[in-house]
Formats: sequence, structure tokens, C-alpha cells
Amino acid sequence: MRTLDFLLAAAHRDGGNVVTELPGTSMALAANVYAREAGLPLTTLLYDQTQTRGAQNHLRLFQQLGAELIAVQSLDEGERKLQELEKSTRKRFGHGLFNLNPSEPPGMLGYVNAAFELREQVSVGDLPEPDLIYLPLGLLGTSTGLWLGLKAAGLNTRVVSVYNQPVDEIGAGKVKEDMIALFDRCRDFIIARAPDFPWVSLRSGEILLRAASPAKPASLADSGKDWIPRFKAIENISLEATWSAPTLAALALDLEKKPFRDLVILFWFTPNTRAMPAGLEKVDYRRNSIIILKRMNRST
Repeated sequence: MRTLDFLLAAAHRDGGNVVTELPGTSMALAANVYAREAGLPLTTLLYDQTQTRGAQNHLRLFQQLGAELIAVQSLDEGERKLQELEKSTRKRFGHGLFNLNPSEPPGMLGYVNAAFELREQVSVGDLPEPDLIYLPLGLLGTSTGLWLGLKAAGLNTRVVSVYNQPVDEIGAGKVKEDMIALFDRCRDFIIARAPDFPWVSLRSGEILLRAASPAKPASLADSGKDWIPRFKAIENISLEATWSAPTLAALALDLEKKPFRDLVILFWFTPNTRAMPAGLEKVDYRRNSIIILKRMNRST
């Protein structure tokens, strides 16, 4: 929702658009829900991935919404489809394609705002200022936007971005470089429109990256899966296998280390919290061969 605040406004201004996302993510699904409410034509590219039950439910809801879906199995194929859509969009709407990209500055602004909301909650005593915020690391926009907002808001809180699988030092270094570049772009984007926004910077040494587990899981859905029933029993909150459960698993590993026990830690819960529509389980998520399915791990 935060990502879509400004993206859908820009799409409403510019017209026809496309979302490029995995079927398991809430971003593409939310874009279809709210683009439909706003009367915006939307085409969604769904990339092949291992199916979790959450991903299957999203596919069912896509079908209930009547979403315009295109199955994509590789980045090269996705690029070709985008080029085709660019041509058809110009023919259909008279202008180019608008991409609802959550890791472009307009898609990050909602998380910049979120940091100022957090500062307000701290100032009125709703919670102490967190030392650390744990959240999933996907396309970088959420973590980087939150980093920018925290610094601009004058908070000392640091973001811990969690991979759902292990990563080597070379990969982590590249992620940090990309986050810094994205941070600078978003800051400059804001200052160009709001000159009184503070000029802040992000250094590589400040960026904290974690993995959900020391060893590579058998499948994405295995990373942190044990926390799904445990957290439901403890907090009555339903985690999902792709993002929130691995993030909590990484936090649990850190809490075993003494320095972390004395810190104020905020677990940033990002998935949808609304109930799915009644009868959704009766919809065949494989209908119309929307996507090539990989074998689902039995444990999910």
C-alpha cells in the first residue's frame, strides 16, 4: 500500500501501465486491487517461481479480479514482453508504458513517509525509538526508502535487511552499492520537488544485511518455515513463507547473541493482513495455464 500511494497517482496521471512481479508477492496483487478501483488499465507479468500456498492464493485472487496476466519464465522473455507491451500501449493509449516499479523513487516515497510516522509515534510515547528495524530485502526499494526517511526524520534507528537465502560477500557488496545509488536518487528526486528536505547520505558501513539461516534452504519456502506456526501461537499473527518468516528467523538468530538482547527491536511486518475473500479456495489457481508451476515443497 505504501509503495502504491505515489505510483498509482503517477499512473493515473500518465495512463496505461504494467506491473512486473512474481506471483508470490503482494505488490502485484495489491496493484491489481487498487488499479481496478481507480479505473486504471493494468497488465501484470508473472514470473515463474516455486509455489507456496500464499502464492497459490494470490493466483486465485488474480483470477477473481479478472486481472490481465502474462506468464513469463525468464528476464529475457520479460524484456521482450515489455517491448511488445510498449508498442501495444502506445497504440491503445497514445503514449508509452508506465511501469509500477517499487524500486523507483515514486515507489519509495511511502516508506520515506513511514519513517516520519514512526517518529511521530515515538514522540507521543506509543513506543520507544527502535535501535533496529528488521524487514525483508526484496527489490531494495522498501529498505532504502525507510533508510532515507529515518535519516531525514533525525532518528538513530538502523535498518536490518534480511535475505531469505544466504549471500556471499561479493553479492552483499553489490547490494550495498545498489542501495546507496538508489538512496541518492530518491533523495535528489525529493529535493528537486521539496528543496527544504534534508540532504542526507547513506554509507556502506551503515548497511546491515542478514540471512534467514546460515545454510541454503532446500527451497525458498523452507527458509524460516518453522516460525509460521510458532508465531501464530505466540502472537496470533500469520507469517508467510517468502518474506516475513525468513525475516523473523534471522531476528531470532540475532537474539541469541547477548548484545541484541538489550536493544529495542522493531519487526516490520509487511504482508497483507486482510482476510481473503470467501470461497477463494474453490478457484483453481492453475486455470488457463497462467503460469508454469514448479513442484511445490510438501511442507508448505
